[in-house]
Amino acid sequence: MTIEPLKAVAEGVWASLGKLGSNNGVVETDAGTLLVDVPHKPTDAVALAGMLSVHPQVAWIVHTDHHIDHTLTNGFFPGTVVAHRATYRRLVEDMPTAAFVDELLATLDPDGRSLMASHPERVPTVVFGDRLGLRLGGTAVELVALPGHTPNTIGVHLPGAGVLFTGDAVSGMGLPSFQESSFRAWRASIDVVLSLDFDILVPGHGDLGDRETAVRFREQIDELVGLVDVARGAGMAIDDAAEQLRFEDRIHVTTPAYEGYPSSMIQEFQRRSIRSIYRELEAAAADLPPFGHLEAPGGAVPSEPQERSR
Repeated sequence: MTIEPLKAVAEGVWASLGKLGSNNGVVETDAGTLLVDVPHKPTDAVALAGMLSVHPQVAWIVHTDHHIDHTLTNGFFPGTVVAHRATYRRLVEDMPTAAFVDELLATLDPDGRSLMASHPERVPTVVFGDRLGLRLGGTAVELVALPGHTPNTIGVHLPGAGVLFTGDAVSGMGLPSFQESSFRAWRASIDVVLSLDFDILVPGHGDLGDRETAVRFREQIDELVGLVDVARGAGMAIDDAAEQLRFEDRIHVTTPAYEGYPSSMIQEFQRRSIRSIYRELEAAAADLPPFGHLEAPGGAVPSEPQERSR
């Protein structure tokens, strides 16, 4: 099944929506095309590359976090890869193995399995911390840290076009995974989102939105956290909560448009998400900082790529 045509967002800005995995942005500039994230499925990457043949060559790829549905197919496109410095570290330390990717694609994209060997995933070569401003010809691009879904989630702000790509800082399809999230940092980042000047919000998943999309999403976070908090306050143990509490997953499931993740994997996402929220509630009660409930990934980190700051 082919992917949907690019959806016009603003002058020189399009979005690729409706696929398994993250939404993707296409920004045409005098210095080449900028991609916001890349498709999850190799066959979708091939289809998107074909659509981009009428645009200037891809010169930049910005990843809004390190998760596989944002990064896997960046090897199908040219251009410099840009991301938060922690995204670089996670891709170096925890990039999915070829065996894992092949097994997953056997379910998600059987026709794309054979394409990965010749299009390996790349790590970023330009990284930053809190903010990075890019001037691409006459187009200003602001990269803004929006931690919460992950410690390294970022947004891509196009102030001249009135467009904000939020990555998974905001989802228009309900809640994504909380496996390595901080709901306190997430809520604060939505405040940052609402402080920015934009008219159109392109969420990490779902259709185009606006400022109200971010407000509704924060309410969904609060509802889930409240559910876990009530269970914890009633004495439910963390393992029991992980087995019994659930939230609707509209992001990873099979739809008429695509094959989704195996149900066993979705259930594990749910268990890990509930445990993460439960542990953060305990951390908050102990006055520990956001993300303090998460274990840092291990492994050696090679030489840092080029780092830029605002």
